[in-house]
Amino acid sequence: MQEINIAEVFKNIKKHRGERFAKVLREAELLDVPNIEHILEFARLEDLENLIPIIRSKCKIMSVSRYNTDKNPLDLLHEAGYDAFVVETEKQKNSIKKYYRSGEELCTFGDPERHKNFYMIHAVKRDADKIKPSSNPKREDEYGTSVISIQIAKGGGFISIKNRYNHTVNNPDATFGNNPDNIIHGLTNSLRKFFDVEFNVSMVEMPDDYVWVNDQLVHHNYERDNVYFGDNYYFTGSTITRLNTAYETMLDYMIYNAKNKTVSTPIDDDTCTLSIFEKALNGKKVTRSYDKTTNRTTLTTPDGNRVVISGGQIIELSLPCVEKIGNRFLDNNEFLASIDLPKVKQIGNEFLSGNKELTSINLPNVEKIGRKILFCNEDLTSIDLPNVKEIDDDFLLHNKGLASIDLPKVKQIGNEFLSGNKELTSINLPNVEKIGRKILFCNEDLTSIDLPNVKEIDDDFLLHNKGLTSIDLPNVKEIGKCFLLHNTCLSSINLPNVEYIRDEFLEHDYHALKSINLPNVKEIGGGFLSQNKSLTSIDLPNVEKIGEFFLAFNEDLTSIDLPNVKEIGNEFLSGNKDLTSIDLPNVEKIGARFLSDNKDLISIDLPNVKEIDYNFLFCNEGLTSIDLPNVKEIGDNFLWCNHSLTSIDLPNVKEIGDNFLWCNEGLTSINLPKEYGWLAQKLLVAKNNSKIQKLKNAEKKVLKKTTKKMQNKTVSDNSR
Repeated sequence: MQEINIAEVFKNIKKHRGERFAKVLREAELLDVPNIEHILEFARLEDLENLIPIIRSKCKIMSVSRYNTDKNPLDLLHEAGYDAFVVETEKQKNSIKKYYRSGEELCTFGDPERHKNFYMIHAVKRDADKIKPSSNPKREDEYGTSVISIQIAKGGGFISIKNRYNHTVNNPDATFGNNPDNIIHGLTNSLRKFFDVEFNVSMVEMPDDYVWVNDQLVHHNYERDNVYFGDNYYFTGSTITRLNTAYETMLDYMIYNAKNKTVSTPIDDDTCTLSIFEKALNGKKVTRSYDKTTNRTTLTTPDGNRVVISGGQIIELSLPCVEKIGNRFLDNNEFLASIDLPKVKQIGNEFLSGNKELTSINLPNVEKIGRKILFCNEDLTSIDLPNVKEIDDDFLLHNKGLASIDLPKVKQIGNEFLSGNKELTSINLPNVEKIGRKILFCNEDLTSIDLPNVKEIDDDFLLHNKGLTSIDLPNVKEIGKCFLLHNTCLSSINLPNVEYIRDEFLEHDYHALKSINLPNVKEIGGGFLSQNKSLTSIDLPNVEKIGEFFLAFNEDLTSIDLPNVKEIGNEFLSGNKDLTSIDLPNVEKIGARFLSDNKDLISIDLPNVKEIDYNFLFCNEGLTSIDLPNVKEIGDNFLWCNHSLTSIDLPNVKEIGDNFLWCNEGLTSINLPKEYGWLAQKLLVAKNNSKIQKLKNAEKKVLKKTTKKMQNKTVSDNSR
């Protein structure tokens, strides 16, 4: 082998790539690597430090793979827990589509030529249908690697291992670092032998935006439909196509040709992006200027369109004539910093989603916004939408830098609006009337919100918003599940017109809440205000139906007024230790564990109750008497261990469960129907219940027979 002239290599690299590029390689002692200039032809200076371990790894395994085996790839994948097969037909290619969630399908499924241009093996974990996606997805987690597609260009030089998450995670086309040996040792060489094809791998994790193409490390900005786009080139498989920079300019994944005045792309674009740029630039006189200092190219047209590009990526954009934008405009353009769309009125789905560098946007006339707008734009700090009226789902989801927003005209908001925007402190929505699910979810720094006209709120509103201290919703009528759940600093709330409240309203461990106004609520779901430990009183004059765990474990509650409630669920006011009295004049049906462990309760009025479930007033040690003139059915453990109870009136009861009045040691008077006279006498004779546990099994059977006899008599009487 001819000896490498390191000085000459340094000189050539310095000439073509710059002195800093050459010095980095010299300091890393890589100038003697054969063809180092060729290997790094498409690499960037700012990435060079991260590529050094990759190059060293390549030098070590240039001639032989680290692992050798005589097994074929399908057998090795079987050992790794996969059922695998070679893809030879369109049907086989798309057979794994059923494992992919909507919106995460591989581009492979829509490409009829993929299996003709690539050697492909699909591999599915044997329990893949039972593996669920993580709430915090990682490329190599159990779900992401449970269904993979290994694809090798038939011309050699390129390999890609596709992920089940697809574009939900970073660089899903480089699962296992595109190194088959990271799946199971020996798979790299096995694939080479099986398909008789060469490709490069690295034992070191590749940066997300680099791949091996033939024997070159190639940087890319975007991947669309298995085509990768760099600053002035694109590649698919092992073929790299260079632009003619004299008249061609890369615009993300589009190419502007100054010679024929057109914008085009080598892929089948399913977004509106290409069509909008065609309208903005095609056939027009475009001035193209280049600034060497900033390495930026600017395209401008006489009608005011302006596009600024750096490294093949659009970083600034002004389109003053556009009025309507369709779906997925410039989605995943990670380096767009500002955009001006002064005349646009309507925006489709996934507009600018995943644009992580965006800091400013101007949309003064937009009226309607689609789904996933500005999704995960983490650096956006402010936005002005003075005329927007309707917003669909996932608006500004996970925009962690947004501090404030003003939407004066919006009337309807979809699901997950501004969820996960942890820096948001205030929001103004004066005209919104309807709000979807998970609105402002986990916005921990939000301290104020104005919603004077909202009428309907769906589930998970303001969930986990720990900085909010008060809220006024004067016109809301319907509230979904988990309303204001885990808002632990909330001290007051005003809902004067709400009528329907679903489950888990303000549930769990609220130490600050002291007042709440709900004068018109009619129906309340489960978990209402349970564990709100500072609440002392509440007035619900119009409520008619209450779900389970109503105000359970609100330890400081001393009084409550429920004059119109008719039905009460399980665990009503259980564990409210300071409650002394309650008036329920119209309640007819009571669930299990009603007012259990309310040890200071001394009086209760239930004149119309007809049905009582088990553990009624269980362990309420202060209660001395109770009158239940209309109750007909009583569950197990009725008034168990109420040691101060002296009298009870049940003139119309027809069915009594087990352990009736068990351990009520002070009981002196019991009024039961004559069919149960023997039971009343037995309870009194048994020395105030201290020996009730010794009732004979035969007597218990008599109790059940008497109850059944009464039920049969009632049916007979009613049939006459």
